[in-house]
Amino acid sequence: MVLMLPTRALAAIAFVALAGLVFLATQEDAPTPAPRAAPPTTSPAAPLPEAPRLPAPNPPNGVADVLQELFAPDDPAWAWSRVDLDALREAMPDNAFWTLAAPTDDPAVLDARRAAREAQNRAWGRILSNDAPEADIRAFYADRQRESSDLVSFTTRLLDDYGAALPDRDRGLVELSRRMHRQRLEELPLRLQEALDRREAHVDAVAAWKADQALFNEADSRDDAAD
Repeated sequence: MVLMLPTRALAAIAFVALAGLVFLATQEDAPTPAPRAAPPTTSPAAPLPEAPRLPAPNPPNGVADVLQELFAPDDPAWAWSRVDLDALREAMPDNAFWTLAAPTDDPAVLDARRAAREAQNRAWGRILSNDAPEADIRAFYADRQRESSDLVSFTTRLLDDYGAALPDRDRGLVELSRRMHRQRLEELPLRLQEALDRREAHVDAVAAWKADQALFNEADSRDDAAD
């Protein structure tokens, strides 16, 4: 008889996924040398409704014995195997964690994540080169805000429900991920305004150049006519 472990057994590799979230938080929205502008005067977002608390479950009968055979008591994987991803998904089904970093070996999901990262990088490149329209700039930063808000919510729930069971190093990395995404949320209004200001300055510079070019061409045409 083959014992099928529930999704909580996959949580043994969730630490790697959360390490990826820390990396993700450093990859875009880096400060640029553009003049600093005041953040847009928008009211702060309303706090997210808190998901109902679920009791931290113990592994079902038989699973705990198997996990103890697989992992030494001081193995971090043993601690992560007690994290019930099924319960977290049920409590937060629409959280971006499941799309961005939940443990999976599904090739289709991994390919979709790679494609999303590539599209995100292309959009970021267009913003940096002042080639993105205003709507795309706003959409890019709206996506960053949604992702970071969701990841703050997820890491907070993870720490509340299972933080005491995690090794110090792993809990520290989860806390680092949460701090970095909170910092991004604080900086996003300024980053958005900077990107919009750069685009406006670029558009004005192009328009001025075209106007100068038109005057030059007009003067050149008059000189040719006089000759």
